[in-house]
Amino acid sequence: MISRLLSIGVLISAMTIVGPGCNRRPDKERYEPLYRAGKQMHEAVSVGVTLPRYRELLQALATEIEIANDKARTQVEKNLVVGYRDALQTYQNAETAWAIKLKLTTATTVNMHQLPEIHNVIAFYEFERLTEGENVDLDSIMKALWIAAEEDLAIAEARYNGTPEPARQTP
Repeated sequence: MISRLLSIGVLISAMTIVGPGCNRRPDKERYEPLYRAGKQMHEAVSVGVTLPRYRELLQALATEIEIANDKARTQVEKNLVVGYRDALQTYQNAETAWAIKLKLTTATTVNMHQLPEIHNVIAFYEFERLTEGENVDLDSIMKALWIAAEEDLAIAEARYNGTPEPARQTP
């Protein structure tokens, strides 16, 4: 009888130590709006989207990230938010390239040193391979950024689902 009570006590202690906070994946229901905002962004880029709609989706994703950030308590939840924040940053950088491209009336190839925001993007993502000397094609930058954002999003979704994170293909 005493050994049985000790076994139950050890089991209860172990459950308390492990507890719900040690889960390897966040509560899907709690973070579903964040997941959905990421999916909407992904689908819009995949099928084609106008710049105004793209900006609306960026705002919606940013809002869901902030809400999720306020909810995040465990390291797993915080890592989830970081994954979506990384994707958002990359999508925002693509928006910058897109907006600059639309301002140009003749060509999409620009001198990256004349546009500090593009030069910074190239340096941050190590996209030097996309340049020709000091010139860069904004279409190539946008495509590379969208690929990088999809990788960021895949990592965030893996965290949401509690599955292994995919390997990053871009630097």
